[in-house]
Amino acid sequence: MNTPRVTPIDRPKLVLPNGADKLLLHSCCAPCSGEVMEALLASGIDYTIYFYNPNIHPLKEYEIRKNENIRFAEQHG
Repeated sequence: MNTPRVTPIDRPKLVLPNGADKLLLHSCCAPCSGEVMEALLASGIDYTIYFYNPNIHPLKEYEIRKNENIRFAEQHG
C-alpha cells in the first residue's frame, strides 16, 4: 500500500496594512478559519481569535464549534 506524501504548503507571506503587527481574526469555526490561522503563523503575524456567532443553533453545535476553536488555537500556540 502506498502512503501519500505530505508536503509543506508553499504560502505567500502575508503582510498587514499600514505596518500593523497584530490582527483580530473573527472565527465562526476552526475548519473555516484554520488555514488562515496557519498562514498568519507562517507569516509571523500575532493574532487574537474572536469567536462569535449568535446564529449557531442549537447550543450543542455552538459549544462544538467553540471547543474546536479552542483546541485548534491551543494546538497551534
